[in-house]
Amino acid sequence: MAYVQPEERDALRRLRDARDRAALALGVITLKWFEQVRATDHEILRSEGEQRRAGEAALRAAGLDPDLEDLTIDLESGRILRRDTAGHWVATE
Repeated sequence: MAYVQPEERDALRRLRDARDRAALALGVITLKWFEQVRATDHEILRSEGEQRRAGEAALRAAGLDPDLEDLTIDLESGRILRRDTAGHWVATE
């Protein structure tokens, strides 16, 4: 039966162990990255909800009902826009 020299075997084990450590580190980093992505996604959704509620309150304060019409607020000018039947945003009167 043939065997490799102990030094060769040890070198192969070191290579395997180094590869396994790198793979484990990559797995841990990947899990942490996914956790950060989930947390960021949750923060974005929460922020969008807050912005939507604040916008709806502003529209209602202007005497409009965002539940009845498709409205948005131009954040640059502050104008309230309504979606027309062609799907374009037009200024409210």
